[in-house]
Amino acid sequence: MITKITSISIINTSVGDRVAYTYTTLDDEGKIYKENVKGDFVAFNKEVLDHVVAIKEYVKENKINKELNKTEEDK
Repeated sequence: MITKITSISIINTSVGDRVAYTYTTLDDEGKIYKENVKGDFVAFNKEVLDHVVAIKEYVKENKINKELNKTEEDK
C-alpha cells in the first residue's frame, strides 16, 4: 500500500495549532483503496510545534512580506 498526503492545513484555534490532513491510500498497482480520508490533531509535541513555527515563519518571510513589498513598489 502507498499513502499519499493530499492536503495539510494548520489552523489557529483557542487550544493551539490544529493540524488537519487528508490522504489517499493506493495499492501497489495504483488502484485507489481509500480516498479523501481526513484526520486532525492539536500540536503539543515540541518537535511538531517547532515545525509549525518554521512553516509560519517561511510563509511570512517568503510569501507575505514579498507580496507586501511588491505592492509598495507598485505605488
